[in-house]
Amino acid sequence: MYEHQKTFSGNLHALRGLAATSVVFFHAKNMSPAIDVGYLSIVQQFSSGVTLFFILSGFSLSLSNYKKIGQADWLHGYAIRRVARIFPIWYFFVLFTFFFHWWKYGLVYPFSELIYHLIPFYVFIPGGHTSFVWAGWTIGVELLFYLFFPYLLIFAKTRILAWSAILAGAVLLSFNLQSFAPEGLDESFYYMTFSTQAFVFVLGCLLFFISRKIKKTNFQRLYTYLIGGVSGLSFAWWGAAVLNPADFSMHSYGLLVQALALGCLTAFLYLSEGHKLSLYNPVTKFLGDKSYTIYLAHPIVVSLTKRFYPRINEIFPINEMAYLAYTSLVLALTFMVAALISTYIEEPLYIYGRRLAKS
Repeated sequence: MYEHQKTFSGNLHALRGLAATSVVFFHAKNMSPAIDVGYLSIVQQFSSGVTLFFILSGFSLSLSNYKKIGQADWLHGYAIRRVARIFPIWYFFVLFTFFFHWWKYGLVYPFSELIYHLIPFYVFIPGGHTSFVWAGWTIGVELLFYLFFPYLLIFAKTRILAWSAILAGAVLLSFNLQSFAPEGLDESFYYMTFSTQAFVFVLGCLLFFISRKIKKTNFQRLYTYLIGGVSGLSFAWWGAAVLNPADFSMHSYGLLVQALALGCLTAFLYLSEGHKLSLYNPVTKFLGDKSYTIYLAHPIVVSLTKRFYPRINEIFPINEMAYLAYTSLVLALTFMVAALISTYIEEPLYIYGRRLAKS
């Protein structure tokens, strides 16, 4: 669906698909308290696929737009492409979830909440920021970044110092948000808000422009290994800092973002050196093409299938095997649903949006 783009990167596309899939493993466990993953407790950290997705958004948007600054109708085309990419599928899941919750759980949301999701303004409302669409909080955060991104790009252009200054401001806001927020605010708001997550997107943008500079030097391989080493140390430091995965700490989260971001930069630099190794293949192409739909569809699949887990656990008495068998079922069903929705809704509207952007 995307490979015809001039700035398309198969490896970034593959990472996007893997990030969405990792979140499926996380929710398959955490949306059903009865599931015991045993020694596979690492899946508790697979929620970091969301963070990886944010980094990749900043990176890929910079890659696809930095040469267009100053071109006629660039902002017009950018807006149409973003709307065509995000809103049709988002509206589908907003309306589906609205009626699904009424049918399955008897929940009737106020009409105003539906309107907030269609705009969407729910990200600004403490208590409503989580979204009634499962995992939908990330969409509101990402849409805000899409809104600000072209203006940041016009201001900073390709200047690393300018992007570093923007990143510093975003980090200061993120790490000090809790100090000036009203008392009694839901703890999840500090994580699920654009004010906290903005620095992750900006870091992705900065890394792209750093990668451009490195690729112009004669020491790309050396820089790649050094950055990879720092990424590995950051992961180790983060692992030591995370004593209780259920608690959100800006310190541990900052280490995770640093580790993931430097890991992405390492992979991008390494794979751009002409190595035969590539993450891009028919499987990761499918995951990348359907990543957005996989992300939004999988919680619904989990909610409908989790009642089968006890039976699966009887067939596979070992907890780790039962979890993997159940998650395989969730993935298979999610992929089928995502393929249908993407084929008949997402892809046609995305292609139409690109045509409009060029007209």
